[in-house]
Amino acid sequence: MGKTSVLFVSLSTFVVIGVKAQKADQLDFAPRLSPDQSKVVYYSYRNDSLPDLYLMDLKTQEEIQLTSDYKAWDLNPKWAPNGEHIYFSSDRDGDMSIYRMALMTMEIQRVTFPRKGYRHSEISFTSDGKIMAYCEFQPDRKTAIYLRELDNDRDTLLMRSTQSGDEFYKPVIHPDGNELIFLKNMSNDSTPIFDVFSLDIFTENVKNITRTPHINERMPSWSSDGKYLMYSANPDSNSFDLFKRARGSYRVVRVSFFNDKQELNSHLTHTMLLFDSGYYGMAQEGNTYIYRADIDGRNVWQLTK
Repeated sequence: MGKTSVLFVSLSTFVVIGVKAQKADQLDFAPRLSPDQSKVVYYSYRNDSLPDLYLMDLKTQEEIQLTSDYKAWDLNPKWAPNGEHIYFSSDRDGDMSIYRMALMTMEIQRVTFPRKGYRHSEISFTSDGKIMAYCEFQPDRKTAIYLRELDNDRDTLLMRSTQSGDEFYKPVIHPDGNELIFLKNMSNDSTPIFDVFSLDIFTENVKNITRTPHINERMPSWSSDGKYLMYSANPDSNSFDLFKRARGSYRVVRVSFFNDKQELNSHLTHTMLLFDSGYYGMAQEGNTYIYRADIDGRNVWQLTK
């Protein structure tokens, strides 16, 4: 636990592990710290149910279930930068769309209305709260990324797949709005292998910033201040660990917490690192929980139980 090492991106050959169904009593994912640093939101599969949203007060560690639609998938919550709303993806009205919940009233409002057979998900915001980026999944194995101006709900197409199967995932806009990170499948067979790409929003220049054709990268996220890019990868083929990369740098720090578990999602702020860790997708069966650590990966403790 707490092992941190430095490595550099290379073209070493490794075996890719796949994500598969996991038997577990509790699977907690994708923690996000509130702007005032007092609460954590995440989604969870518990007791064989579809995923719902949960909120934890960090001071008391009291947990509140925010959604409880037993027929709906409620996923990937993100805080609005003002801290007044939580945005998330849900199929509660049919196809997967984006919703927001007002924390004062718990009122849920639908935000996007995809065409039939299309899905909207994977939300991120600029730090001023003016722009939301999201991904549209299309029936023909194409994807598109849109930027929405939240003051007038106007959408702008940022990028779109050019052909069937040319998909990209997990778009995260930089807090300053100048750069977008996304994943792209580099494999030619049925087993996906993702690299991390960067798009300069103003010049439209796209570049592969990992170039690791035999290593799988997952779940990119910007730190709250935009200085670091976090993502998960499996260079040793056994499990996914977290990687921290300074913006504009090729130097990568590997943050590994548990030798027998893996870390997928993370949120780095100026006060703490939040992450999920467990056995999801591994041969060994078991639960996945939310953890908290210092920003340097030390003093780890478990939040959900």
